Amino acid sequence: MHTAISAARTIADRIASLETGPQLDRAVGEFADVLKAVPNLGVADLTPADHDALTTLAELVIDRIEDRLAVHHDRASIQQNLAAAIYRIRRELEEIDRWLRHRHSTPGPISGRAS
Repeated sequence: MHTAISAARTIADRIASLETGPQLDRAVGEFADVLKAVPNLGVADLTPADHDALTTLAELVIDRIEDRLAVHHDRASIQQNLAAAIYRIRRELEEIDRWLRHRHSTPGPISGRAS
């Protein structure tokens, strides 16, 4: 298992249990930072199964963010940060996918799923 998956899973588990917006906001930022670091951690070692695992974790985090935004319990600035994090997470997944396609010279998404 790629080290990024372990880190992402730990943070995603923490995100699932957080109740306050500011803590969630910080943890979501940490999650996006893990995704951003993947190309520097050895993308060549990232398998399609690892990529799928990261994508699944990211979708779970995005679902948690969307659920939190739907209840409107947070200040506007936290809501804006959380909404922006959804786009950041998707952008980081696209970057990982682009890197993998480049490293493995494949024309489409590595996992066969849209990122």
